[in-house]
Amino acid sequence: MTRETKKTKKLALKHYLLTVTGGDVDDVTRALHAYLMTDDDPEIFERVLNTMISAMENDLGIIPFPIAMVTGPLSPDAIKVIRGMIEDNPKEKELLATVTNFHLAMFQPYSQDDHKHLMEIH
Repeated sequence: MTRETKKTKKLALKHYLLTVTGGDVDDVTRALHAYLMTDDDPEIFERVLNTMISAMENDLGIIPFPIAMVTGPLSPDAIKVIRGMIEDNPKEKELLATVTNFHLAMFQPYSQDDHKHLMEIH
């Protein structure tokens, strides 16, 4: 859906999963997830969550709950699961291969099972 990438010097990146939900419609959870790679700017989480909430309201027509989940730094297994979901997009896969200091990928899971798996990571 949305991504931002900056390429500069190589830093020790930490990986996070962020989720904002908007409740269930016809037994399907309406949620927006984000995979964040960052060098830990302390203000980044608030900015990313604000971006996610705006995207839910303005782009997806979802009224988000006022609760957000942030999990991280993620384990290598969790990173593999999340990347497996977003690397289906060739552009995203290419960006992830070259990112050096910041990357944000917001996405909605393809299935309810994918959403449940992401929630288990939290």
